Amino acid sequence: MSTRAGAVPLSDLQFLKIYFNKRRLRSTPANLRKMLVEAGGDAICNGSIFLRNQTPACHLKADGKVYKAPNYRAWAVSWDTPADFGVKAVPNGDANYMECVHLIISGKKISPVTCGADMKYRAPRTAIGTKGGRFAYYVSRERHTPEQ
Repeated sequence: MSTRAGAVPLSDLQFLKIYFNKRRLRSTPANLRKMLVEAGGDAICNGSIFLRNQTPACHLKADGKVYKAPNYRAWAVSWDTPADFGVKAVPNGDANYMECVHLIISGKKISPVTCGADMKYRAPRTAIGTKGGRFAYYVSRERHTPEQ
């Protein structure tokens, strides 16, 4: 697999779940398959930004529990149900949200991209979002900076 991209109607999704990789498995294809089975889903992607000690580096709330609440507001992917998944300001009342590096908000490209130097390196990338009532995704093994 080199690059995959697509979109699924939000109405087709039964649930979106933040899965915590408590066993600290590396994101190899075999380990991702194990995590997917454990999570009970059909698809999996990386998400929030974690520090080396496995604590969240930015806003994160899953299943109603706040895991990280920095003293600032930020854009994050946020949802209570799959139908209302989208980019919203957090913290908010939604059941789930995770702050990450945003490239597009409300159809507008973010320039410059807001992230630390530790995130700007060239690496395989995953992107998720919504467009026209669909959950959109992009996954690439090729190495890109966030701007690319």
